[in-house]
Amino acid sequence: MGNCCPSEKKKKKKRGTIKEQLIENDSRSTEKKETIRVLLLGAGESGKTTFFKQMRLIQEEGFSKDDLNFYKNQIQKSCISSMKILVSNAERLNYNLEKIEQANLILQTKKNSEFTKEIGLALQLLWKDEAIGQTFLKRNTKFHLNDSMEFFFDSLERISQPNYIPTNEDVLRCRTTTVSVDEAEFQLDDFLFTLIDVGGQRNERRKWSYCYDKISTVIFFVSLIGYSQVLFEDNSTNRMSESLALFRDVVQSPWFAKSLIVVYLNKKDLFEKQIHQVDLGTYFKEYKGGANYDNAIEFVQDQFYKVGQTTNERYKKEILTYPTCALNTEDIRDVTKLTLGKVLNNDLDDLGFL
Repeated sequence: MGNCCPSEKKKKKKRGTIKEQLIENDSRSTEKKETIRVLLLGAGESGKTTFFKQMRLIQEEGFSKDDLNFYKNQIQKSCISSMKILVSNAERLNYNLEKIEQANLILQTKKNSEFTKEIGLALQLLWKDEAIGQTFLKRNTKFHLNDSMEFFFDSLERISQPNYIPTNEDVLRCRTTTVSVDEAEFQLDDFLFTLIDVGGQRNERRKWSYCYDKISTVIFFVSLIGYSQVLFEDNSTNRMSESLALFRDVVQSPWFAKSLIVVYLNKKDLFEKQIHQVDLGTYFKEYKGGANYDNAIEFVQDQFYKVGQTTNERYKKEILTYPTCALNTEDIRDVTKLTLGKVLNNDLDDLGFL
């Protein structure tokens, strides 16, 4: 499920799977009950908030009625706004739309309009329009569209029902921009920890410094498929390059001199498919591993490992990396327990938090 980090490989330490490492952690003493403060960082749409929702789902075993109503509204709004993007770009790319009437209806729909039966039907017909399909294939190179929109467009018949109630998967896939600092305490087996989630968009990063106090662990999220995508904010900067630059700032911050830093290479499921469609070597000339998943993952891990091993001794530190899928509850449960076990059992004394 996850590979060991490059730093561990280079030291010739043989590590098992995440499951095997969890069994090893469980065999150790868990008498310490200190709360671990975990800060979630990363660029926008890297999976931080999905991870936060997963923790709520694991602990609370579901979402409240108010939450579900909120996400229903967000999902339906996203379907409208994303279809507007597709229609506009279909016209820009000179693709001939067949469903002109439906396209005009969606383009004229205001932001806070009610999601009517007519709108739902128009969306379904447009999604079947060949021009929209052709436009959708250009989404990563010509314009930006949220990663989950294919899932929601494929589910339009269900989403358009008057009695629609979002499933857990719908909620996890729903993209909502974090514009504040979310903080909550969770317990996962013997681990008591506080998660702090902050916005990843550029204009939200100025708030990060308010959350830096007494952070024992930083989990830095990276979207693996970002190597072929551009930022939402400027539509030109490569997302993976932005993540690496941002990660360097985190590693070199004096605030985290004593913190364990863990990188979650997220969206591994999409990455495994995408490397067969878009060569990683197109964006990283030094990559020669082809469409092999293990080669590609190891290459990306090495990029973040190198940042941790900067030539400046002051900032040099071990970086742990784990490929993840934030939509997979069991995957997230296991990798989180492994991360917290690393902090609690191995590192807190050395880091100065005990």
